[in-house]
Amino acid sequence: VMADLVPSSKQHVIPLGIDVSRFGSHVAMRGEFRQRLGIHPDTIVVGMACALRARKRIDDFLEVMRVVHGQGANVVGVLAGGEVPGDEAYAREVTPRIKALEATGAIRWVGHLEPVEPFMQATDIFLSTSEYETFGMSVLEAMACGKAVAAYRGGSVHEVVADAGLI
Repeated sequence: VMADLVPSSKQHVIPLGIDVSRFGSHVAMRGEFRQRLGIHPDTIVVGMACALRARKRIDDFLEVMRVVHGQGANVVGVLAGGEVPGDEAYAREVTPRIKALEATGAIRWVGHLEPVEPFMQATDIFLSTSEYETFGMSVLEAMACGKAVAAYRGGSVHEVVADAGLI
């Protein structure tokens, strides 16, 4: 029925989940991504991947990284994500705070990434501070890459993580 309305070349199925037979197996991407960002192999990387939206509670991630960095720990935060339609005002509001913390060396902001797997491979811990997720795809991607996950109970995140991470 769809073929009569939309040519098959323009139809795409986007699965809710990931194919673990292809995603999460490229461990070699870890070193290359870290090297590109100037992150030493022994540094602990706390990653967060999300759109710049208020409900993602990016300020919570920034505060965690500010405190950890202030304690002199060998840890850096890496934030992947950028402005999205409908949330431009929030992106303009949070960007100066991101850049200010980036200037201290506590975080690196890499913007929107596609593909995201090299970023996920480069992290040691994935942090999700989102107050609400309909599914929690970034959490699932981190878990598929074998990363430790710490997350808020944001919508379905606790169901995705189950007892494989810390809520």
